[in-house]
Amino acid sequence: MSEDDMHNVRLALTVSPLNGETPASIGSRLAARNGVRPRDLCSDMGMRWPFLCSGHPDQLALLADVGGLELPHLELWSAQQVRTGHYRVGRTKSSTGVFRRTSSRVCPTCTEEALAEMGRYGAHQLLEWNVLCLSGCARHKTALLDLPRAATSHETYDVVAQVDLHRDLVKQAADRQQVYEATEFETYARGRIYGAPQADWLSGLELTHLHGACMTLGAAICGAPLQHFSSYGQAQEREFCVEGLRVLSAGSESLLRCMEELKARSRSRRPYYSTDLGAFYHWLRAAHERPELQRLVACVHAFAVRSYTMKPNRRVLGRPVPGVQRMSFDSARRQTGLGVALLKRLIGHVDGLSDTETEALTETTPEQLDRALEFWGGLRNLKTTAAALNVLPTQVKGLIDKGVLRSIRFGTALRYVYAEDVGLILAEVAALHEVPGVGTYLLLRDHCRNHRIGLVRLITLWREGKIEGLARVADVTGLQAILVP
Repeated sequence: MSEDDMHNVRLALTVSPLNGETPASIGSRLAARNGVRPRDLCSDMGMRWPFLCSGHPDQLALLADVGGLELPHLELWSAQQVRTGHYRVGRTKSSTGVFRRTSSRVCPTCTEEALAEMGRYGAHQLLEWNVLCLSGCARHKTALLDLPRAATSHETYDVVAQVDLHRDLVKQAADRQQVYEATEFETYARGRIYGAPQADWLSGLELTHLHGACMTLGAAICGAPLQHFSSYGQAQEREFCVEGLRVLSAGSESLLRCMEELKARSRSRRPYYSTDLGAFYHWLRAAHERPELQRLVACVHAFAVRSYTMKPNRRVLGRPVPGVQRMSFDSARRQTGLGVALLKRLIGHVDGLSDTETEALTETTPEQLDRALEFWGGLRNLKTTAAALNVLPTQVKGLIDKGVLRSIRFGTALRYVYAEDVGLILAEVAALHEVPGVGTYLLLRDHCRNHRIGLVRLITLWREGKIEGLARVADVTGLQAILVP
Protein backbone atom coordinates (compact mmCIF):
# COMPACT_ATOMS: atom_id res chain seq x y z
CA MET A 1 0.00 0.00 0.00
CA SER A 2 1.41 3.40 -0.97
CA GLU A 3 1.97 6.14 1.61
CA ASP A 4 -0.88 8.21 0.14
CA ASP A 5 -3.23 5.21 0.39
CA MET A 6 -2.26 4.67 4.04
CA HIS A 7 -3.12 8.26 4.83
CA ASN A 8 -6.58 7.83 3.32
CA VAL A 9 -7.44 4.74 5.40
CA ARG A 10 -9.94 5.18 8.22
CA LEU A 11 -10.19 2.58 10.96
CA ALA A 12 -13.48 0.68 11.13
CA LEU A 13 -13.25 0.48 14.94
CA THR A 14 -12.74 3.86 16.55
CA VAL A 15 -13.22 5.48 19.96
CA SER A 16 -14.97 8.61 21.20
CA PRO A 17 -12.46 10.95 22.89
CA LEU A 18 -13.26 12.22 26.37
CA ASN A 19 -13.06 15.91 27.20
CA GLY A 20 -9.44 16.59 28.06
CA GLU A 21 -8.14 13.20 26.85
CA THR A 22 -4.60 13.21 25.45
CA PRO A 23 -3.83 12.12 21.87
CA ALA A 24 -1.50 9.40 23.23
CA SER A 25 -4.39 8.01 25.30
CA ILE A 26 -6.66 8.06 22.25
CA GLY A 27 -3.98 6.31 20.18
CA SER A 28 -3.55 3.68 22.89
CA ARG A 29 -7.30 3.04 23.00
CA LEU A 30 -7.59 2.91 19.20
CA ALA A 31 -4.83 0.31 19.09
CA ALA A 32 -6.46 -1.74 21.84
CA ARG A 33 -9.83 -1.69 20.12
CA ASN A 34 -8.23 -2.91 16.90
CA GLY A 35 -6.25 -5.61 18.69
CA VAL A 36 -2.73 -4.28 18.08
CA ARG A 37 -0.02 -2.37 19.96
CA PRO A 38 0.15 1.42 19.50
CA ARG A 39 3.53 1.21 17.76
CA ASP A 40 2.18 -1.36 15.28
CA LEU A 41 -0.97 0.66 14.65
CA CYS A 42 1.12 3.77 13.97
CA SER A 43 3.46 1.86 11.64
CA ASP A 44 0.52 0.43 9.68
CA MET A 45 -1.10 3.85 9.34
CA GLY A 46 2.01 5.84 8.40
CA MET A 47 2.48 7.40 11.85
CA ARG A 48 5.28 7.26 14.41
CA TRP A 49 4.24 6.49 17.99
CA PRO A 50 7.01 8.53 19.72
CA PHE A 51 6.19 11.60 17.63
CA LEU A 52 2.45 11.18 18.25
CA CYS A 53 3.12 11.02 22.00
CA SER A 54 5.12 14.27 21.73
CA GLY A 55 2.27 16.03 19.94
CA HIS A 56 3.90 16.62 16.55
CA PRO A 57 1.31 18.47 14.41
CA ASP A 58 1.65 16.15 11.38
CA GLN A 59 1.08 13.09 13.60
CA LEU A 60 -2.01 14.64 15.17
CA ALA A 61 -3.40 15.33 11.69
CA LEU A 62 -2.81 11.71 10.67
CA LEU A 63 -4.45 10.42 13.86
CA ALA A 64 -7.47 12.63 13.18
CA ASP A 65 -7.74 11.16 9.68
CA VAL A 66 -7.43 7.47 10.56
CA GLY A 67 -9.58 7.72 13.68
CA GLY A 68 -12.27 10.02 12.33
CA LEU A 69 -11.40 12.49 15.11
CA GLU A 70 -11.61 16.26 15.51
CA LEU A 71 -8.14 17.75 14.97
CA PRO A 72 -8.77 20.79 17.25
CA HIS A 73 -9.43 18.40 20.16
CA LEU A 74 -6.13 16.59 19.54
CA GLU A 75 -4.21 19.86 19.27
CA LEU A 76 -5.76 21.33 22.43
CA TRP A 77 -4.92 18.32 24.63
CA SER A 78 -1.54 17.38 23.12
CA ALA A 79 0.64 19.19 25.71
CA GLN A 80 2.68 20.75 22.92
CA GLN A 81 6.10 21.98 24.02
CA VAL A 82 6.38 25.75 23.54
CA ARG A 83 10.01 25.90 24.67
CA THR A 84 12.36 23.70 26.67
CA GLY A 85 10.58 22.51 29.80
CA HIS A 86 7.44 24.56 29.08
CA TYR A 87 4.18 23.19 27.68
CA ARG A 88 0.73 24.26 26.63
CA VAL A 89 -1.66 22.47 28.99
CA GLY A 90 -5.16 22.76 27.56
CA ARG A 91 -5.89 26.48 27.45
CA THR A 92 -3.09 27.49 29.82
CA LYS A 93 0.64 26.83 30.16
CA SER A 94 2.95 25.16 32.63
CA SER A 95 6.58 24.29 33.12
CA THR A 96 7.79 20.92 34.39
CA GLY A 97 7.54 22.13 37.98
CA VAL A 98 3.96 20.90 38.37
CA PHE A 99 3.43 19.23 34.99
CA ARG A 100 4.78 15.83 33.95
CA ARG A 101 3.89 14.89 30.40
CA THR A 102 5.16 11.32 30.91
CA SER A 103 3.44 10.75 34.25
CA SER A 104 1.06 7.75 34.48
CA ARG A 105 -1.70 9.15 36.68
CA VAL A 106 -5.25 7.90 36.45
CA CYS A 107 -8.49 8.13 38.36
CA PRO A 108 -9.09 4.55 39.52
CA THR A 109 -12.86 5.05 39.66
CA CYS A 110 -13.01 6.53 36.14
CA THR A 111 -10.87 3.64 34.94
CA GLU A 112 -12.99 0.94 36.59
CA GLU A 113 -16.21 2.43 35.23
CA ALA A 114 -14.77 2.75 31.71
CA LEU A 115 -13.41 -0.82 31.76
CA ALA A 116 -16.81 -2.12 32.89
CA GLU A 117 -18.57 -0.21 30.13
CA MET A 118 -16.17 -0.62 27.20
CA GLY A 119 -13.75 -3.34 28.13
CA ARG A 120 -9.99 -3.10 27.86
CA TYR A 121 -9.95 -0.09 25.55
CA GLY A 122 -11.84 2.01 28.12
CA ALA A 123 -8.64 2.80 30.06
CA HIS A 124 -7.74 6.43 29.40
CA GLN A 125 -5.63 9.40 30.48
CA LEU A 126 -6.81 13.02 30.83
CA LEU A 127 -4.24 15.76 30.43
CA GLU A 128 -5.25 17.40 33.72
CA TRP A 129 -4.21 14.23 35.58
CA ASN A 130 -0.59 15.04 34.67
CA VAL A 131 -0.79 18.33 36.58
CA LEU A 132 0.75 17.40 39.92
CA CYS A 133 -0.96 20.13 41.96
CA LEU A 134 -4.34 18.55 41.15
CA SER A 135 -4.73 15.72 43.66
CA GLY A 136 -8.10 14.21 42.78
CA CYS A 137 -10.66 13.52 40.08
CA ALA A 138 -13.15 16.36 39.66
CA ARG A 139 -15.91 13.94 38.68
CA HIS A 140 -15.60 11.30 41.40
CA LYS A 141 -13.82 13.35 44.10
CA THR A 142 -11.36 10.50 44.63
CA ALA A 143 -7.57 10.52 44.81
CA LEU A 144 -5.61 10.05 41.59
CA LEU A 145 -3.35 7.00 41.38
CA ASP A 146 0.29 7.24 40.29
CA LEU A 147 1.11 4.06 38.40
CA PRO A 148 4.70 2.70 38.61
CA ARG A 149 7.04 4.11 35.99
CA ALA A 150 7.46 2.09 32.82
CA ALA A 151 10.85 1.22 31.38
CA THR A 152 10.58 3.97 28.73
CA SER A 153 8.50 7.10 28.37
CA HIS A 154 6.79 5.76 25.25
CA GLU A 155 5.62 2.69 27.17
CA THR A 156 4.28 5.08 29.80
CA TYR A 157 2.12 6.78 27.17
CA ASP A 158 0.38 3.45 26.38
CA VAL A 159 -2.23 3.87 29.11
CA VAL A 160 -4.17 0.73 28.15
CA ALA A 161 -1.06 -1.44 28.56
CA GLN A 162 -0.12 0.30 31.82
CA VAL A 163 -3.57 -0.25 33.31
CA ASP A 164 -3.41 -3.89 32.16
CA LEU A 165 -0.03 -4.27 33.85
CA HIS A 166 -1.16 -2.69 37.13
CA ARG A 167 -4.79 -3.81 37.15
CA ASP A 168 -4.67 -4.92 40.79
CA LEU A 169 -3.37 -1.52 41.94
CA VAL A 170 -6.15 0.28 40.07
CA LYS A 171 -8.87 -1.97 41.53
CA GLN A 172 -7.49 -1.66 45.06
CA ALA A 173 -7.40 2.14 44.77
CA ALA A 174 -10.96 2.22 43.42
CA ASP A 175 -12.14 0.03 46.30
CA ARG A 176 -10.52 2.34 48.87
CA GLN A 177 -12.58 5.31 47.66
CA GLN A 178 -10.15 7.86 49.13
CA VAL A 179 -12.12 11.11 49.06
CA TYR A 180 -10.52 14.26 47.65
CA GLU A 181 -12.89 17.20 47.48
CA ALA A 182 -11.49 19.81 45.12
CA THR A 183 -10.08 22.84 46.93
CA GLU A 184 -10.62 26.41 45.75
CA PHE A 185 -7.09 26.38 44.34
CA GLU A 186 -7.64 23.16 42.40
CA THR A 187 -10.92 24.46 41.00
CA TYR A 188 -9.14 27.67 39.99
CA ALA A 189 -6.26 25.79 38.30
CA ARG A 190 -8.63 23.38 36.57
CA GLY A 191 -10.62 26.38 35.29
CA ARG A 192 -7.49 27.62 33.55
CA ILE A 193 -6.85 24.27 31.88
CA TYR A 194 -10.37 23.96 30.47
CA GLY A 195 -11.18 27.65 30.08
CA ALA A 196 -8.51 30.36 30.07
CA PRO A 197 -6.54 32.46 32.57
CA GLN A 198 -9.01 34.23 34.85
CA ALA A 199 -9.20 38.00 34.50
CA ASP A 200 -7.40 38.75 37.76
CA TRP A 201 -4.00 39.78 39.06
CA LEU A 202 -2.54 36.30 38.50
CA SER A 203 -3.54 35.93 34.84
CA GLY A 204 0.05 36.12 33.58
CA LEU A 205 1.33 33.22 35.70
CA GLU A 206 1.76 29.73 34.29
CA LEU A 207 0.68 26.84 36.52
CA THR A 208 4.06 26.19 38.16
CA HIS A 209 4.46 29.84 39.19
CA LEU A 210 0.80 30.01 40.24
CA HIS A 211 1.27 26.98 42.47
CA GLY A 212 4.59 28.21 43.86
CA ALA A 213 3.27 31.66 44.70
CA CYS A 214 0.08 30.41 46.36
CA MET A 215 1.68 27.54 48.27
CA THR A 216 4.60 29.53 49.69
CA LEU A 217 2.50 32.56 50.62
CA GLY A 218 -0.04 30.24 52.22
CA ALA A 219 2.77 28.59 54.19
CA ALA A 220 3.87 31.99 55.49
CA ILE A 221 0.28 32.88 56.42
CA CYS A 222 -0.14 29.56 58.26
CA GLY A 223 3.12 30.12 60.14
CA ALA A 224 5.01 27.19 58.61
CA PRO A 225 8.69 27.51 59.65
CA LEU A 226 10.97 27.86 56.63
CA GLN A 227 13.42 25.23 57.88
CA HIS A 228 10.64 22.59 58.04
CA PHE A 229 8.84 23.62 54.86
CA SER A 230 9.87 20.61 52.75
CA SER A 231 8.56 18.18 55.39
CA TYR A 232 4.89 19.14 55.04
CA GLY A 233 2.54 16.62 53.47
CA GLN A 234 0.04 16.90 50.65
CA ALA A 235 -2.91 17.85 52.87
CA GLN A 236 -1.05 20.81 54.34
CA GLU A 237 0.27 21.90 50.95
CA ARG A 238 -3.30 21.95 49.64
CA GLU A 239 -4.32 24.13 52.59
CA PHE A 240 -1.39 26.47 51.92
CA CYS A 241 -2.46 26.85 48.26
CA VAL A 242 -5.99 27.83 49.27
CA GLU A 243 -4.75 30.47 51.72
CA GLY A 244 -2.28 31.90 49.21
CA LEU A 245 -4.84 32.06 46.41
CA ARG A 246 -7.32 33.85 48.67
CA VAL A 247 -4.85 36.71 49.08
CA LEU A 248 -3.19 36.81 45.67
CA SER A 249 -6.33 36.58 43.52
CA ALA A 250 -7.63 39.75 45.19
CA GLY A 251 -4.73 41.84 43.81
CA SER A 252 -1.74 43.86 44.92
CA GLU A 253 -3.51 45.73 47.73
CA SER A 254 -4.55 42.42 49.24
CA LEU A 255 -0.96 41.17 49.10
CA LEU A 256 0.32 44.38 50.69
CA ARG A 257 -2.16 44.04 53.55
CA CYS A 258 -1.14 40.41 54.03
CA MET A 259 2.55 41.32 54.18
CA GLU A 260 1.78 44.06 56.71
CA GLU A 261 0.03 41.45 58.87
CA LEU A 262 2.97 39.06 58.57
CA LYS A 263 5.33 41.84 59.65
CA ALA A 264 3.08 42.84 62.56
CA ARG A 265 2.98 39.33 63.98
CA SER A 266 6.72 38.72 63.60
CA ARG A 267 8.37 37.32 66.73
CA SER A 268 11.89 37.91 65.50
CA ARG A 269 14.14 40.09 67.67
CA ARG A 270 15.19 41.88 64.49
CA PRO A 271 12.29 41.67 61.99
CA TYR A 272 13.32 41.59 58.36
CA TYR A 273 11.43 40.93 55.16
CA SER A 274 13.35 37.75 54.30
CA THR A 275 12.26 36.15 57.60
CA ASP A 276 8.82 37.74 58.00
CA LEU A 277 7.70 36.65 54.52
CA GLY A 278 9.20 33.19 54.99
CA ALA A 279 8.88 30.66 52.20
CA PHE A 280 7.11 33.16 49.93
CA TYR A 281 10.07 35.52 49.81
CA HIS A 282 12.59 32.71 49.33
CA TRP A 283 10.55 31.25 46.46
CA LEU A 284 10.22 34.66 44.80
CA ARG A 285 13.92 35.41 45.23
CA ALA A 286 14.79 32.20 43.37
CA ALA A 287 12.44 33.03 40.48
CA HIS A 288 12.45 36.85 40.48
CA GLU A 289 14.05 37.22 37.04
CA ARG A 290 11.08 35.69 35.24
CA PRO A 291 9.26 38.45 33.27
CA GLU A 292 5.80 37.12 34.19
CA LEU A 293 6.57 37.56 37.90
CA GLN A 294 7.49 41.23 37.72
CA ARG A 295 4.17 42.46 39.11
CA LEU A 296 4.67 40.27 42.18
CA VAL A 297 8.30 41.34 42.41
CA ALA A 298 7.34 45.02 42.20
CA CYS A 299 4.77 44.64 44.98
CA VAL A 300 7.11 42.78 47.37
CA HIS A 301 9.99 45.13 46.55
CA ALA A 302 7.85 48.20 47.29
CA PHE A 303 6.73 46.72 50.60
CA ALA A 304 10.27 45.74 51.64
CA VAL A 305 11.90 49.11 50.95
CA ARG A 306 9.01 50.97 52.57
CA SER A 307 8.81 48.83 55.68
CA TYR A 308 12.38 47.84 56.60
CA THR A 309 15.69 49.59 57.19
CA MET A 310 18.08 48.97 54.29
CA LYS A 311 21.86 49.01 54.16
CA PRO A 312 23.48 51.29 51.55
CA ASN A 313 23.62 49.79 48.04
CA ARG A 314 21.23 47.01 49.07
CA ARG A 315 19.21 45.28 46.34
CA VAL A 316 15.89 43.56 46.94
CA LEU A 317 14.81 40.89 44.45
CA GLY A 318 17.36 42.24 42.01
CA ARG A 319 16.00 45.78 42.21
CA PRO A 320 17.77 48.74 43.83
CA VAL A 321 16.34 50.33 46.94
CA PRO A 322 15.27 54.01 46.81
CA GLY A 323 18.77 55.08 47.89
CA VAL A 324 19.71 54.40 44.28
CA GLN A 325 17.68 57.13 42.64
CA ARG A 326 18.65 56.52 39.03
CA MET A 327 19.36 53.44 36.92
CA SER A 328 20.51 52.86 33.34
CA PHE A 329 18.14 51.50 30.74
CA ASP A 330 20.45 48.53 30.32
CA SER A 331 19.88 47.68 34.00
CA ALA A 332 16.15 48.24 33.52
CA ARG A 333 16.20 45.92 30.49
CA ARG A 334 17.91 43.12 32.43
CA GLN A 335 15.55 43.61 35.37
CA THR A 336 12.31 43.58 33.40
CA GLY A 337 13.08 41.52 30.31
CA LEU A 338 11.62 44.30 28.11
CA GLY A 339 13.54 46.08 25.34
CA VAL A 340 14.98 49.55 25.90
CA ALA A 341 12.88 51.16 23.14
CA LEU A 342 9.64 49.73 24.58
CA LEU A 343 10.59 50.76 28.13
CA LYS A 344 11.22 54.34 26.97
CA ARG A 345 7.88 54.55 25.18
CA LEU A 346 6.03 53.05 28.17
CA ILE A 347 7.62 55.61 30.47
CA GLY A 348 6.93 58.40 28.02
CA HIS A 349 3.25 57.45 27.80
CA VAL A 350 2.74 57.00 31.55
CA ASP A 351 4.57 60.23 32.43
CA GLY A 352 3.04 62.26 29.58
CA LEU A 353 6.33 63.01 27.83
CA SER A 354 6.59 64.26 24.28
CA ASP A 355 8.21 62.10 21.60
CA THR A 356 11.33 64.26 21.76
CA GLU A 357 11.56 63.97 25.55
CA THR A 358 10.99 60.22 25.36
CA GLU A 359 13.78 59.70 22.83
CA ALA A 360 16.13 61.84 24.92
CA LEU A 361 15.77 59.59 28.00
CA THR A 362 19.10 58.06 29.03
CA GLU A 363 18.19 56.71 32.48
CA THR A 364 15.17 56.08 34.67
CA THR A 365 14.21 55.62 38.31
CA PRO A 366 12.76 52.61 40.13
CA GLU A 367 9.53 54.49 40.75
CA GLN A 368 9.26 55.52 37.11
CA LEU A 369 9.92 51.96 36.00
CA ASP A 370 7.30 50.55 38.39
CA ARG A 371 4.68 52.92 36.96
CA ALA A 372 5.53 51.83 33.44
CA LEU A 373 5.41 48.12 34.35
CA GLU A 374 2.09 48.55 36.11
CA PHE A 375 0.66 50.09 32.92
CA TRP A 376 2.27 47.38 30.79
CA GLY A 377 0.69 44.72 32.99
CA GLY A 378 -2.74 46.08 32.06
CA LEU A 379 -2.21 45.57 28.31
CA ARG A 380 -2.72 42.50 26.14
CA ASN A 381 -1.48 41.76 22.62
CA LEU A 382 -3.90 40.86 19.84
CA LYS A 383 -3.26 37.11 20.10
CA THR A 384 -3.89 36.99 23.85
CA THR A 385 -6.98 39.17 23.47
CA ALA A 386 -8.32 36.94 20.69
CA ALA A 387 -7.82 33.86 22.88
CA ALA A 388 -9.62 35.48 25.83
CA LEU A 389 -12.57 36.55 23.65
CA ASN A 390 -12.53 33.29 21.62
CA VAL A 391 -12.39 35.18 18.31
CA LEU A 392 -9.84 35.74 15.55
CA PRO A 393 -7.10 38.42 15.81
CA THR A 394 -8.61 40.11 12.73
CA GLN A 395 -11.92 40.36 14.59
CA VAL A 396 -10.10 41.93 17.53
CA LYS A 397 -8.80 44.56 15.11
CA GLY A 398 -12.35 45.14 13.93
CA LEU A 399 -13.58 45.62 17.49
CA ILE A 400 -10.77 48.14 18.00
CA ASP A 401 -11.72 50.02 14.85
CA LYS A 402 -15.35 50.18 16.03
CA GLY A 403 -14.33 51.56 19.42
CA VAL A 404 -15.48 48.48 21.34
CA LEU A 405 -11.91 47.94 22.55
CA ARG A 406 -9.28 50.58 23.24
CA SER A 407 -5.76 49.99 21.96
CA ILE A 408 -2.38 51.67 22.00
CA ARG A 409 0.78 51.54 19.88
CA PHE A 410 4.35 52.15 20.97
CA GLY A 411 6.07 53.37 17.83
CA THR A 412 5.42 50.19 15.82
CA ALA A 413 2.51 48.61 13.95
CA LEU A 414 1.80 46.35 16.94
CA ARG A 415 -1.35 47.21 18.85
CA TYR A 416 -1.99 46.40 22.50
CA VAL A 417 -5.48 46.19 23.97
CA TYR A 418 -6.44 47.42 27.42
CA ALA A 419 -7.08 44.36 29.62
CA GLU A 420 -9.73 46.37 31.46
CA ASP A 421 -11.84 46.52 28.28
CA VAL A 422 -11.46 42.78 27.70
CA GLY A 423 -12.55 42.07 31.27
CA LEU A 424 -15.55 44.41 30.90
CA ILE A 425 -16.87 42.78 27.73
CA LEU A 426 -16.40 39.28 29.22
CA ALA A 427 -18.28 40.42 32.33
CA GLU A 428 -21.15 41.63 30.14
CA VAL A 429 -21.26 38.23 28.42
CA ALA A 430 -21.27 36.52 31.82
CA ALA A 431 -24.19 38.75 32.89
CA LEU A 432 -26.39 37.47 30.04
CA HIS A 433 -29.12 35.00 30.95
CA GLU A 434 -27.73 31.46 30.88
CA VAL A 435 -29.81 28.81 29.14
CA PRO A 436 -29.21 25.06 29.47
CA GLY A 437 -29.11 24.42 25.72
CA VAL A 438 -29.21 26.21 22.40
CA GLY A 439 -32.96 25.63 21.93
CA THR A 440 -34.51 28.34 19.76
CA TYR A 441 -31.30 30.35 19.80
CA LEU A 442 -28.35 30.25 17.44
CA LEU A 443 -24.74 30.29 18.54
CA LEU A 444 -23.09 33.58 17.65
CA ARG A 445 -20.95 31.97 14.95
CA ASP A 446 -23.93 30.24 13.35
CA HIS A 447 -26.11 33.37 13.49
CA CYS A 448 -23.42 35.46 11.79
CA ARG A 449 -23.00 32.87 9.05
CA ASN A 450 -26.73 32.30 8.48
CA HIS A 451 -27.65 36.00 8.44
CA ARG A 452 -24.50 37.18 6.66
CA ILE A 453 -23.60 39.64 9.38
CA GLY A 454 -20.10 40.10 10.67
CA LEU A 455 -19.29 39.24 14.26
CA VAL A 456 -17.76 42.68 14.77
CA ARG A 457 -20.92 44.45 13.58
CA LEU A 458 -23.21 42.29 15.73
CA ILE A 459 -21.11 42.84 18.86
CA THR A 460 -20.96 46.57 18.13
CA LEU A 461 -24.75 46.78 17.80
CA TRP A 462 -25.17 44.81 21.04
CA ARG A 463 -22.82 47.11 22.93
CA GLU A 464 -24.74 50.12 21.54
CA GLY A 465 -28.00 48.66 22.91
CA LYS A 466 -29.47 48.04 19.44
CA ILE A 467 -29.79 44.27 19.89
CA GLU A 468 -31.67 42.74 22.82
CA GLY A 469 -32.74 39.31 23.99
CA LEU A 470 -29.30 37.71 23.84
CA ALA A 471 -28.43 34.81 26.13
CA ARG A 472 -25.39 32.66 26.74
CA VAL A 473 -24.47 28.99 26.95
CA ALA A 474 -22.29 27.76 29.82
CA ASP A 475 -19.87 25.39 28.08
CA VAL A 476 -18.42 27.87 25.57
CA THR A 477 -15.91 30.60 26.35
CA GLY A 478 -15.64 34.26 25.32
CA LEU A 479 -17.93 35.95 22.82
CA GLN A 480 -18.76 32.60 21.18
CA ALA A 481 -20.84 31.81 24.29
CA ILE A 482 -23.43 34.37 23.13
CA LEU A 483 -26.75 32.98 21.88
CA VAL A 484 -28.81 35.05 19.43
CA PRO A 485 -32.61 34.57 19.23
